[in-house]
Amino acid sequence: MGDEFSEARNRAKSTIQNKWQALARIRTIGWITTIESAEGMYPFIRQQTSKLGDRISHHLPVLIFQSRESPPKEMEVAVPYRSPTGNPYNTRILATIQLDDARVTQLSEFAQAIWFAIDQQMLPSASNSKSLGEALLTWTGKDLLQL
Repeated sequence: MGDEFSEARNRAKSTIQNKWQALARIRTIGWITTIESAEGMYPFIRQQTSKLGDRISHHLPVLIFQSRESPPKEMEVAVPYRSPTGNPYNTRILATIQLDDARVTQLSEFAQAIWFAIDQQMLPSASNSKSLGEALLTWTGKDLLQL
């Protein structure tokens, strides 16, 4: 791979490190390793995920963005899927409320950066939740992952 992805790696890390604070003001982030588990926990996503079918990128986690109260009043679920050209980092944002384009873009860019960083082994796999959380904390701050 060498330098082929060097610029993309830098861009992904920069996106996470430079955009997390704006996101953390309104959301916390979490992840689920399988789409099936996400559908079980958040049934409102099933209709849209069924439309994605076998294009869902099962090796990447589903990202959960929740509003900053307990229990959360608003939630977005970022589902990774492959485009017809094979890009595994496309994002479907499924939300409990209507989102404006700016919010969809914010969540999509952040999710894509995390997925790319996981795929490039810059971040640990989501299957090791503790390690992924610790790595994200070193790149961001605790406010992104905690209420």
